[in-house]
Amino acid sequence: RPAEDGAGDGDEQPDAKQVKTDFNPLTGVPYTRRFYELLEKRQRLPAWGARDEFLRLIAQGQVVILVGEPGSGKTTQMPQILLDAGY
Repeated sequence: RPAEDGAGDGDEQPDAKQVKTDFNPLTGVPYTRRFYELLEKRQRLPAWGARDEFLRLIAQGQVVILVGEPGSGKTTQMPQILLDAGY
């Protein structure tokens, strides 16, 4: 965090949400290069762009019906998004 007077002394701490972790929180094992390759592919799927809305809907209701084109990530990515969110 910036110093009180607004002058940075180089010791600023990023917000907790902005800290990138290089370890899998479920296993404690460092992520591999393959993980990052798959993550890049996941981020290009339509499901990635809809993840915040999906999680909001899951939190609000008991049933969510997903409709999307083949290959959009409904079957593979939505379960992964739930796991990543702690469900």
